[in-house]
Formats: sequence, C-alpha cells, structure tokens
Amino acid sequence: PRCPIVTMPLGLMTAFGKATGNRAMWFGAQMMKFFERQPESGDPTEAVEIVGPPRTTLEDFARARR
Repeated sequence: PRCPIVTMPLGLMTAFGKATGNRAMWFGAQMMKFFERQPESGDPTEAVEIVGPPRTTLEDFARARR
C-alpha cells in the first residue's frame, strides 16, 4: 500500500499531537525539531567507496512517491 506524503509545520504537528494525545506524533515533531538544528557533519567518502555513488536524489525519491 502507498502512504501519502504530507507536509505540515512542526509547530502544528506538535500542537496536533498534544491536542489529540498522539504521543508518537508529538515525539516525532520534537525529534524533527532537534535534528533540524544539528549540522550535517558526515563524510560520505567511505560509503561511496563501499556501495558506489548515489543514483537517486532525495528530491527524485520524493517526487516518485507522489
């Protein structure tokens, strides 16, 4: 089954999670807020050496899922 991709502001996701008692949604929003503030510090060199260069961009993946 296909899952729809939905976008919403993290503040709305947090509020909706609290208002509905959906702890998973609230926690997911908190995690997204945390990772949004973290710098990307990884170096893909080793992964590229092992599995090769990426063939799909994140944008291409998301576009194909619509």
